[in-house]
Amino acid sequence: MRYTFEKSMFKRNLKSNILKFVMIFIVKKVIIVLILLYPLLNFSKSNQNKTMILLFETNMYSCSNTNIYGFEKEIKDIINDNFKDNEVIFEIINLNNSNFEKLINVYDAKSKTLVILKQYNNQVISKDISYLVDKYLNKKIGNTEFERELLEKIKED
Repeated sequence: MRYTFEKSMFKRNLKSNILKFVMIFIVKKVIIVLILLYPLLNFSKSNQNKTMILLFETNMYSCSNTNIYGFEKEIKDIINDNFKDNEVIFEIINLNNSNFEKLINVYDAKSKTLVILKQYNNQVISKDISYLVDKYLNKKIGNTEFERELLEKIKED
């Protein structure tokens, strides 16, 4: 009788151990598949189109236009109100900084030059929209018109 009891215990333990082994095997396979899929999911996020807006300026103290401080803030507010975090990046480039000399030469930048850079995969496309800044700062267009046109330029392909 003892022999049959041990045999039945062995069978139960064997079944339980096999079930545990199968469950562990399946969980490991799922984890491996998720680890392998993670880079693919992450790649699709990092491969999104990126947009950057560059505003080129001289030193503020030598700038004769006092509206420039408000102008920078308005552009930042427009971007923050209409786009998610890091969807559109706004940078101010100082023309007197020698670190940006190559960038300044590429875009032939002067004070109040506004450039939109869009990255599609590995290609960068730039648009100079300084004319829009001039119209706004010279009061030829109002705030809402400037915001509307700036958003159109940012969103167009």
